[in-house]
Amino acid sequence: MTQHEKRLIDEHVQNLGKIRKVVPEDGHCMLHAFVLGLENSQYKLVELLKPMIKKEVMDNINFYTPFLNNGWEAKLDDYLRHKKYDASVVDLMYHILANITNSSVVVFYLQDNNVCELPKIHPRNGDSGCVIYVSRIGQHYDAVLDIESEKRVKFEGRFR
Repeated sequence: MTQHEKRLIDEHVQNLGKIRKVVPEDGHCMLHAFVLGLENSQYKLVELLKPMIKKEVMDNINFYTPFLNNGWEAKLDDYLRHKKYDASVVDLMYHILANITNSSVVVFYLQDNNVCELPKIHPRNGDSGCVIYVSRIGQHYDAVLDIESEKRVKFEGRFR
């Protein structure tokens, strides 16, 4: 990811009253970025979320079937256990994390040097009012938080 790409995302989210927070580039950056929006102890929460992710898919397979491709289960296991990046798995993660946390997800990304936004991803049970923002530059995700307080969304009682 170039300095130019970082600057474009930073300027865009700053205009929204938010700030990009860099997370480790360890193969689980999407998880780190997501939980940073939920809680201060994000690195412990990643370990809490990992077993919930596969259970969520298996318990709600009919919901996820349109998002699954051949070999999805092995790819998901590789992602969770070995931090092996797979674009189709990470795209699936938006929906899984939205459903596990009952939060909507907004992803900012770059296309032709323009900051774009994926359509807001809502939990399957409807909009909860809680929105988690992340930015994607290449294959890396960072958290996007409010500038004023870098307030993190509390999740007490949100996980099933």
